[in-house]
Amino acid sequence: MCNLLNNPSNQPDEIRNLEYEYDLMDNVTQRQNHISGLSEGFTYDALDRLTQSSTTGKIDDVDYSYAVSYQYNINGNILNKADVGDYKYNNVNSTHPHTPNSITGLRINTSNQDRAYTYDANGNMIKNGNKSITWTSFNKPKKFTKGGDSTTFTYAPNRSRYQKVQTKSSDNTTITTQYFGKVYEKIKQNTNTEHKHFIYLDKQLIAIHIKTDTTSTSGTTGASGTSGTPATPIPDKTRYLHYDNLGSIDTITDGQGNIVERMAYTAFGQ
Repeated sequence: MCNLLNNPSNQPDEIRNLEYEYDLMDNVTQRQNHISGLSEGFTYDALDRLTQSSTTGKIDDVDYSYAVSYQYNINGNILNKADVGDYKYNNVNSTHPHTPNSITGLRINTSNQDRAYTYDANGNMIKNGNKSITWTSFNKPKKFTKGGDSTTFTYAPNRSRYQKVQTKSSDNTTITTQYFGKVYEKIKQNTNTEHKHFIYLDKQLIAIHIKTDTTSTSGTTGASGTSGTPATPIPDKTRYLHYDNLGSIDTITDGQGNIVERMAYTAFGQ
């Protein structure tokens, strides 16, 4: 059994209070969130593969209880996820027998659909339903296209990503993100620019400082001979990151310890 607590001395409300239980193989069998009241259970087979995950509990009178089962083939590939559908694979003697070529009965919103997948000779997915993916010669994604929307990546000579450009046809928006190592990002959307500075401690990201060049109001023009009202700048903000037992960010707080965002993940990380 393991408890993961987080509560600053000047903050009366707990940021998190999680309790874990493990089996003899160190698989998580129970996860209890003592703040939200949700409880999760996990069952495994003799090969330590997850066969069922379940959640029970309510938040604000909304029932989040559900159970999902998982089935596998002889190679260990998933055959069925109850919340997704049935997975179909290439022949076991093919070049990439682990890659599903379709999911039948895919659960999308309230309808069931079939989705096909296509791969290149290197095993990279190039087609996902109506989404197309192109790759670089060094097997990194170059462009995603879906309808009139696209996301394009550009890489440096050392093959590290340094730019991402997203275009959305619905509102004619372009978002350009430039990466400067792991410490700084510059994000420009139309005329707005945001700067993100990443703060590390012992090689782990612990905080993000966000500064924007955009103003919250544009100001007013004064009468002849006067300067008018200056625009109001958007204040800088710092966000602090909190991790779960697997190293995934599950809570984000501001400088006063107030929770600004919570994340939760399914058993397979969704």
